[in-house]
Amino acid sequence: MNFTKLTESEYKSFIEDNFVHYTQSVEQYQYRHQKKNDVHLVGVKDNNKVLAACLLTEAKALKFFKYFYSHKGPVLDYSNSKLVDCFFNGLTKYLKQQNTLFVMVDPYILENKRTAEGEIIEAFDNQGLIKQLHNLGYQHQGYSIGYSDKSQIRWMSVLDLQEQTAEQLLKSMDYQTRRNIKKTFEMGVEVRTLDYSETDTFYELFKMAEEKHGFTFKQDPNTYFRDMQNMYPQSAMLKMAYIDLEKYLQKLTDKDVSLSNQVTELENKLAESPNSKKNKSKINAT
Repeated sequence: MNFTKLTESEYKSFIEDNFVHYTQSVEQYQYRHQKKNDVHLVGVKDNNKVLAACLLTEAKALKFFKYFYSHKGPVLDYSNSKLVDCFFNGLTKYLKQQNTLFVMVDPYILENKRTAEGEIIEAFDNQGLIKQLHNLGYQHQGYSIGYSDKSQIRWMSVLDLQEQTAEQLLKSMDYQTRRNIKKTFEMGVEVRTLDYSETDTFYELFKMAEEKHGFTFKQDPNTYFRDMQNMYPQSAMLKMAYIDLEKYLQKLTDKDVSLSNQVTELENKLAESPNSKKNKSKINAT
């Protein structure tokens, strides 16, 4: 086995057959290579067969040095200790040649699976890997929370959509979530995909959400949103939920007319049968 640079075609063929984070995609490589030329494709080969791959990006640090980030990589079998040794020993030598001051690596592997309430339902023991990387010169930085400009977010919410209907998905959610979703149906909330030219509209709404909920995403989220759309044109999109007030007003008017008609009908029935408890109950409910 030997550590080496990979061609775009070698890299693409390998990651298409392996579980990877979207930030390790060829689309990011192509975009950054064209716009910034700050991206590297490296990996491990054995008899010309790719066994590991990683997309690395670089940034200037202290004028003469560089900072590298692995974007949820490398992509490899972490249970293969010899492969892990080969990749990270090779990476260290490669980065020294690049005048590197610091590298951040955040492998795309599971630490815990949790419920929506945060309770651990399955834990994964990664201490052996952490120790191995420590022996290779890499220092564990702890378990981060929140947003960071230096790395991808560590916590992810995942919804399995395979072989499930919309009704089944809704039923699997907790009561409050189901109630909120059903409320949007009643209010006539619609969703549309924004055009790239409408990114500023999304950004303004996002800033309102930051202020309302007290969080900060990035120093310049507007540029980030534009970069993501350019980088992943086939899969990145901005969605906006909205209410067409004219439609909503008409819906309320129609409902009012319908309820008025029901009340009139029940009042007529009650006039015919003034002692009917059933009709009295229906009027009170309406």
